[in-house]
Amino acid sequence: MKKILLLADVNSPHIQKWAGSLSAYYHIGVFSIGKSYTTWHQELPNFELFDEHGFNTDIFYKKTFEKISMLRLIPSLRKVIRKFKPDIVHAHYATSYGFLGLFAGFHPFWISVWGADVYDFPEEGFLQKRILIANLKNADRIFSTSKSMAVQTKKFTKKDVECVPFGINTSVFKPVEVKKIVDGNPLVIGMVKTMQEKYGVEYLIRAFKMVREKMPGTQMKLLLVGGGPQREYLEQLTVDLGLKQDVIFTGEIPFSKVVEYHNQLDIAVYPSTLDSESFGVSILESGACGKPVVVSDVAGLKEVVVENKTGIIVPRKNAGAVADAIMKLIGDEHLRKSLGENARAHVQREYEWNDCLKLMMEKYNSFLK
Repeated sequence: MKKILLLADVNSPHIQKWAGSLSAYYHIGVFSIGKSYTTWHQELPNFELFDEHGFNTDIFYKKTFEKISMLRLIPSLRKVIRKFKPDIVHAHYATSYGFLGLFAGFHPFWISVWGADVYDFPEEGFLQKRILIANLKNADRIFSTSKSMAVQTKKFTKKDVECVPFGINTSVFKPVEVKKIVDGNPLVIGMVKTMQEKYGVEYLIRAFKMVREKMPGTQMKLLLVGGGPQREYLEQLTVDLGLKQDVIFTGEIPFSKVVEYHNQLDIAVYPSTLDSESFGVSILESGACGKPVVVSDVAGLKEVVVENKTGIIVPRKNAGAVADAIMKLIGDEHLRKSLGENARAHVQREYEWNDCLKLMMEKYNSFLK
């Protein structure tokens, strides 16, 4: 059986999906900077995890010079490569994991870019830009999850950038009846997303206040699903705006509960602020569950939404525009239903998980045959 070593965050749900599915066809190894939080991988066939390095996952989010300490992992990575004997080493993230791959010296070496690595990191300074260019130069093949991010990546390399999107399993992510966690039968507006500044949660909270003031006779709640570094600030913001009784923060939830929470929503809103939000997985999950979506006009989100057919696109950092879109959907039940139905059909047609998995396997097999 052919072997593929992924240099990737073992706690990323996207990596868990890729590794879990690919392990049915290849012997998969994951070399992770941080240790696994869960035992999700223990029952997988043909799978090995290498995560005993003494690093916390949060090193991944530190500033460049703090990340230099990760170079201590090079001997460990080389040892794993000698032991595992991969046919391909595939780094998921062009900077941190791509940087490790640069010094590991193994080929064939592939890189998948993820967003902040090609949008935000090179903007931090000349050194960061040169690191990204060097990492991409070292890669034998480069992949992107979106067309817009492929265009961005091409600013730093002359090589081809191939698109393989994240897929959605629409047999799992589908409309289902769930018992809402809020009393009565209010309209539930919300998002399933990490509480980070770049995801624009503050704009959704401020938009919700506007909607509530302009539609005082409508029963509604705001449901914010996910943990993250902004949670304390955002909870205080709801207090300051007089919204505490109408906003629910769930905190971090297990991936197994994500489908249930998407189905709690009547209107899903994702007002991200940065183009490094390079692919709208949460938007597609909501759409697969038959939910109408409101998204900002950042590159990766508007690529996965067909305007006024599967959702509504609004200017970024504009709470008023978000509020107007929400009110439009509240006032038109038929529109909510048609956008949701169209969104599910769009995901099934363009982003079905098995189709995306097959495409990635075709990339591997083109080399491994």
